[in-house]
Amino acid sequence: MKKEEMEDLVKLASQFGGNFSIGQYNEGNGVYVENVYTNNASDSKSEADGSFEPFASSAPSASSDGDIDYSESPLDSELFNTALKMEEVKRALGRITSAKRDKGELKIVHWFIVWRVFRRYRFIPNDKTQTKFIQWAKNVFGWDWKTMDFKMVVPDALKTIPLDKWTVSELSTQRPQAEEYLAWRDLIIATFLEGETDERRDCKEGFCNTWFDTEL
Repeated sequence: MKKEEMEDLVKLASQFGGNFSIGQYNEGNGVYVENVYTNNASDSKSEADGSFEPFASSAPSASSDGDIDYSESPLDSELFNTALKMEEVKRALGRITSAKRDKGELKIVHWFIVWRVFRRYRFIPNDKTQTKFIQWAKNVFGWDWKTMDFKMVVPDALKTIPLDKWTVSELSTQRPQAEEYLAWRDLIIATFLEGETDERRDCKEGFCNTWFDTEL
């Protein structure tokens, strides 16, 4: 976003009682980036959908040829199924999450749904923890929130109802949010998995070196 666009955004928000300003954060190596910040002192949750006031993100930068350079993390091999092509997984996941981040729509709940899909289809084995997954996401893609867990910011229905059983009515939340959660789940599944039925899906060949069982 250009500085002129930021200034217009601040003016527009101010008309509706918003309290924003333009500031800078240090990306390292002497690089400072302008961004729009809220002046609210509270770090409290704004909605029950995992939305917190963002702070400076450590998201990866684009290389000279336009491709995204994602950090290699020790958790690539420690957290994920060793059959996966992790560079391809990160590249695809980066495209999806960056599209939402660029629109200002990426929330913690979206990362939780990624976690649920990856666990359900054994991209991440069952003995791995959410804490390690969040640390991996922060290392590779950047993490835009101060909280480093899913406990207080993800609706209970998303945690307790089996992924395959999600419906708008079962999620017991506002309809637009429920539809968004379902659409995001389906996008993650369609990106990484293929199959003729909902009961059986396999990892797409582009994301794995060898076949592995995706069923529980």
